[in-house]
Amino acid sequence: MTTIQADIFAEAVLQRCAELLYADMKPQVEAHTARRRKSSTPAPSAAPTPARSLGGNVVSLTAFRTRKATAAA
Repeated sequence: MTTIQADIFAEAVLQRCAELLYADMKPQVEAHTARRRKSSTPAPSAAPTPARSLGGNVVSLTAFRTRKATAAA
């Protein structure tokens, strides 16, 4: 396995782990979001851009590769 193949495999594994973790924690995340909406304190404005996110904080692998390629250039 070449270094590039190993990097691609590692990125895919990390992406899948992030998706599984988010799926596992989704009820807790939604409950927390509901509590924040009910409270009088506004939510922080550091939300991910919709174009880069797939669900919550999970970033698409394509966007990650694009940023990585741009940074390497």
